[in-house]
Amino acid sequence: MMINRNHRWLVVAVLALGAARVTAHPHTGPQFAAHVHTPLGLEIAVADDGVTCNVLLSNGYLNMMIPHERGRLKLSRRGEAFVFDDPQQEAAERDAFAAFFADAAPKVTLDGAAVPAVFESFEYLPSVDPTGVLDHALAPPDARVVLHFPATAPPQRMRLEWSLFPVGQTRNVFGEVQPPELPAKFDAYAETRIVTLTPENPVLEWTRPEREINERIAPVATTQVEQPRAYVPLVSAGLIGGWVLALVGCRLAGVRRPVRRGVGWLGLVVIGGAYATRHVALAPIGTRVTTAAAPLTDAAAEDAFTALLRNVYRAFDYKSESDIYDVLAASVDGAQLDAIYNEVYQSLVARDQGGAVARVKDLDFVTVDVEPESGDGAASREFHVRCRWRVHGVVHHWGHVHERTNEYKARYTVAQRGDLWKITGCELLGQRRLGSDPVPPGGAPAAGSTPS
Repeated sequence: MMINRNHRWLVVAVLALGAARVTAHPHTGPQFAAHVHTPLGLEIAVADDGVTCNVLLSNGYLNMMIPHERGRLKLSRRGEAFVFDDPQQEAAERDAFAAFFADAAPKVTLDGAAVPAVFESFEYLPSVDPTGVLDHALAPPDARVVLHFPATAPPQRMRLEWSLFPVGQTRNVFGEVQPPELPAKFDAYAETRIVTLTPENPVLEWTRPEREINERIAPVATTQVEQPRAYVPLVSAGLIGGWVLALVGCRLAGVRRPVRRGVGWLGLVVIGGAYATRHVALAPIGTRVTTAAAPLTDAAAEDAFTALLRNVYRAFDYKSESDIYDVLAASVDGAQLDAIYNEVYQSLVARDQGGAVARVKDLDFVTVDVEPESGDGAASREFHVRCRWRVHGVVHHWGHVHERTNEYKARYTVAQRGDLWKITGCELLGQRRLGSDPVPPGGAPAAGSTPS
């Protein structure tokens, strides 16, 4: 046991010394430590009073962006942030951050008018090491800067152009090199979602929604086809029409009664013939749109299912439970609403980050297999899908940003409800946090694994 403890402190010492050689930020001694979480984070909020940007900067990012020659910081821990022991140093730090963001602040327009940034505040935060090797005392502090763009009236339209991005190469959970990008948390009234900004696409545009919350996500409609409102059997109509004309003609021409009587009795034969040919030469009259089930291809079933599952995760962009349920109801059958809500919500809770809820950045489908139908396939009102997918999430917690990817496998049942497809059943077959051991269905982590 003593050997393991000695090795731990040896690792800490090596990391601290190595970082001290390459870091010029105003810290000394063991404060120089390896920093491994996301170097740059951004939270954007739209409210009646304008737009607010919370910019989260790691110590390593600060070393590259903020002037270095300011001397050693004198800080004391207070709650989840640091406070300055020296007011003059605090003023100098504020001036340095304000000067930097005077040029680096995003360009924001509200309702078509450019709005300058107001530098509201900055603070240093304890760093977080997701590996668990270093503690707050050894890691140099990160920083949070708050910029505000005031509005004279509740904004209807917003455009924001961002300019700061991570420097150097970053890698995903598979070790693949990723282009520079910034997943930002975007909060607009009832909705919170992740938007990804890149040097090629640095602009975020927002317009105040006109539709109600439960109308903002399109439900998945069954295949709609036009059908005639009615059919006319041409042969039957011709026989009956000819017989009626013969009767009228006989009366108008003054044909003798025995002949007219014979034509009348002929009507029995005509009616029998019309009945026998009622399905021959049918002519449609008018059209109507129907959602009656039609033969469903595997490709159409896959498209319907993937759209439904995306809608499920999209529902969790909203804040209140009632709004989430309202949006879920467009894609999930009522009997499954509670089960789907609880399952997805629990999957987004980052237990190793104090219960913070991750926001979904993206959804990748690894495999989607539509099971063969057991019936004759003439009408598809229900189908089953086995799916494996990955949820890429972003956790904003204690002023820091962490990205994670979870993988799931499940069997879903999708059925027609009125004119919509809806999820009516789900059997979770497996889940895991990528880079950890599989987690069995039910959410209980396997022994020694990292909870999802």
